[in-house]
Amino acid sequence: MAAIGYSHMLSVEMMGIVIIIYTLLNLKRFYQNKSLKYLIAAGLLAIGLLGRYFLAVGEQMATTIFQVTAQPLAFLSDRTLPFKDIVVNSLTNAVFHANTVNVGITILLGLGIACGLFYYSKNDRDLIWIALGLFIATTSIMPWHLLDHTIINTIQFPWRFFAIITVIVSYLVAKDECHLLKNKYYFYLLILLLGAGNVIYSTNSIQN
Repeated sequence: MAAIGYSHMLSVEMMGIVIIIYTLLNLKRFYQNKSLKYLIAAGLLAIGLLGRYFLAVGEQMATTIFQVTAQPLAFLSDRTLPFKDIVVNSLTNAVFHANTVNVGITILLGLGIACGLFYYSKNDRDLIWIALGLFIATTSIMPWHLLDHTIINTIQFPWRFFAIITVIVSYLVAKDECHLLKNKYYFYLLILLLGAGNVIYSTNSIQN
């Protein structure tokens, strides 16, 4: 977490949201195996390791004049697209722009596989819920306008959560609970789809 903070502080905020959701979904298990205190200790350690960053930012803020504005650079609610548009953009591997945001056909396919794993993998259901929830949260279904004037708005773009979705989906696909990758037909079909997706994206990139 500290390494993430030194590379991109907003990612710490997003990861913090995911950790809170994951903890709430597993609160009973954390309490039973007495690991909640270690999670809290890890969080405090991360804050301590990021101390040099916070001190530098604090020093900069101390010599900066701030002005209140009702019009920040970006509102979360202005940066979303309808669910259908994100799915279509992902299926066509559209080149990523403000009006064509998408997770890509590879991760969208992996997310579909993750949904199929829901009934097979009881241990990873919380991760599947989080991945699906974050995907929906990047669309206009999520009432982001309620958070436009809160600290959450510092995330600026809901599609930043695609990074976390990618990590979760990659883990679930690599774990391969359904043993799809051991079936040569599914394996070659996956390779074919990934190859087609790369060709589509390359073509779109050249045209753009």
